[in-house]
Amino acid sequence: GHEFIPEACRMFPRFYRNYVRFEEHYMDPANVEMKFPEKKRNLIYIFVESMEVSYADVKNGGGKEENLIPELAKIAKENEDFSGESTKLNGASSLFGATYTMGGLFAQTSGLPLSVPPIELAESKGFLPGITVLGDILEQQGYHNVFFIGTDASFGERGTYFHQHGNHDIFDFNTALENQEIPYNYKRPFWGYDDYILYENAKAHLLELAQEDQPFNFTMLTVDTHAEDGYLCDICPREHYDDPYADVFRCASWQAAEFIEWIQEQDFYEDTTIVVVGDHISMDSDFCDDIDSNYQRKNYSVYINAAQSPKTKKRRELSSMDNFPTVLASLGVDIKGDKLGLGVNAFSDTPTLLEVYGEKQLNKNLSKKSTFFKKVIGSKKKENKAKATYDETTGYMTFSVPKPLRYSGENLRVYCDLNHKSLEEPIRIELYETKDEYRAIYSLSNLGYEKGKYKANFFVMFKDNLATPYAEKKIIVE
Repeated sequence: GHEFIPEACRMFPRFYRNYVRFEEHYMDPANVEMKFPEKKRNLIYIFVESMEVSYADVKNGGGKEENLIPELAKIAKENEDFSGESTKLNGASSLFGATYTMGGLFAQTSGLPLSVPPIELAESKGFLPGITVLGDILEQQGYHNVFFIGTDASFGERGTYFHQHGNHDIFDFNTALENQEIPYNYKRPFWGYDDYILYENAKAHLLELAQEDQPFNFTMLTVDTHAEDGYLCDICPREHYDDPYADVFRCASWQAAEFIEWIQEQDFYEDTTIVVVGDHISMDSDFCDDIDSNYQRKNYSVYINAAQSPKTKKRRELSSMDNFPTVLASLGVDIKGDKLGLGVNAFSDTPTLLEVYGEKQLNKNLSKKSTFFKKVIGSKKKENKAKATYDETTGYMTFSVPKPLRYSGENLRVYCDLNHKSLEEPIRIELYETKDEYRAIYSLSNLGYEKGKYKANFFVMFKDNLATPYAEKKIIVE
């Protein structure tokens, strides 16, 4: 792995610094001494999909001419975003393994990059069961953990992660239907259900949690700002007719601010810390084209009603992984050494990996194969019953996935991409649904009975062409 450093590098510090020995920085949370306050604080952890500091105006540290997130910008300035004495908003960088939703959720709650390929996660026994993350720690401390979203929790193995790590109660699109929190015939031209409904449902759940005799961790994720151009709901103003995505973020800002204001009016707020973050920067292809190319885009990040204050007035350079120990510190938890995973408590004066190595070098090392990471987050494969076979007597390939699938999303479909060295791009094969399985037959005559190794990648397709890997199988044609 890349963590091995030849002895010669130690003799030349300039070269040695270009390596990041992660095993020297990694602090296993299972072995770190942590002291919670006698009266434990509640946590409301709000992931606002694709929310960036970039959407503020240049004057406030953003990259836009107009401030598209005035409410969230104001909240960041009035609370803690670790900008120090600077008047510019600060945020956290999305490094390798944290540039998409599940990666961002994982990095910010584990202090690690999600370097495991999606297909390996789908074929693993659980979601990296050997690691200790935020949910595990809070569960051990008697917290009632909740993961609350408006989409299908099965996508990207999100439900598996939060259920396995912290035994979160999972509330998603499907449970909203079951609990009649949205109409049984609810439809909209975008995945999930509207954020304004999600926030109203969240209020009801929070009031129930506040009545319990244990602290709670309410982690939620919005969706309207997801994907190309986002989704402009009925209550959002139409101001930017040339680019509706601007209106989507403008709407997301005031909706989040209204929800935060509601929380602050509740009796339980006194003993509650609110953390508001973007899960990653936007993946929209052109919305940030007008931002200076030298501008560093960061996830929005703010801590409200935290139990600690920063030990330094310096502006901090943070990554998503630093959120893990920082969130615990915001609850008043004393972390020995101020490090968990690869993250550093931003309330401390301990340098973060980003401050020591810089973003370019960190990304370079995080993206390399590593025996260290494999050891830390590796997990065993489970038996996957998806099949891909070839009958040489008939020349037909058969692909099948038995029921029941663990996914229950709307407009569920199953397909596989068939790969071979002779193909410029995979052949997509739709599996049709029968009583007991999803199944498809493909004649190899279409490829002139080409010999060699074929790879069949199975996917489960959700609404809006959102696909998640399911299995990978190989066929040898001799």
